[in-house]
Amino acid sequence: MFNTVEVAKKIRTARLAKNMTQMALADEMGVSFQAVSNWERGNSLPDIGKLPDLCRILDISLTELLGEEQKETKTVEKLINEEEVPLEDLADVAPMLPPEQVESSFRRAEKDERRIDIQTLLALAPFLDDEYLDGIADRVVVEDVNALILLAPYLSEETLDRMAVRLEGSAEASKLSALAPFLSDKTLDRMAEKLSETSFDKLVGLAPSLREETLDRMTDKLLAKENGSLKDVIALAPFLSSKNLRKVADRAIRQGDIGTLKNLSHFL
Repeated sequence: MFNTVEVAKKIRTARLAKNMTQMALADEMGVSFQAVSNWERGNSLPDIGKLPDLCRILDISLTELLGEEQKETKTVEKLINEEEVPLEDLADVAPMLPPEQVESSFRRAEKDERRIDIQTLLALAPFLDDEYLDGIADRVVVEDVNALILLAPYLSEETLDRMAVRLEGSAEASKLSALAPFLSDKTLDRMAEKLSETSFDKLVGLAPSLREETLDRMTDKLLAKENGSLKDVIALAPFLSSKNLRKVADRAIRQGDIGTLKNLSHFL
């Protein structure tokens, strides 16, 4: 990753050496004064397409500007020369690229039938168009829920639903509750149904994102079982409706379960 502060200093030093104002440099570059100001404060980097003009105007080489020892400098040179760049090398220079250029690199990778892994997609997600990112993500093989959790804010609810469903039967399924804030009610309901069939206490991770009526329905299923353990319901108590809390309390009274009644007393 480029050190934006160092690049900023080099732009400012070269501009002053040419006795140019920021406004004059902006006019020569065909950009706004604010853009040059941001470059020189280290708030942003010039687009790759602007670098040849910037270097020419300031009479400085690309390697001098970006750093000869920087691996990313060679990536930038290849992109300027319209040479193919591996997707994994794009992440470090993506902030300098127009979204269309990042997308075109993905299209070339797909055309060549190269596998796009979740980590590469995660690194470049902030620089891709939302609709295009959804299409790519749907075709990526995801085996690591942690990576999917990090990718979730960039994906549509529909795409994330489909990816989560594909992981439900995997060894990573236990981590899916972390995705709950990004999933649809329909998908959450299905996940809740499955979890309630195996272990009711596993619903706790999903509870903050589940609808009250869904939790009530799950609780009714447990109460319908004569051997259902009320201990499983205690952790869900903060999320249950008053009606169902009373049902649980009534069952506890019938069973003489004083411990459950004490725990429920905070919510009744």
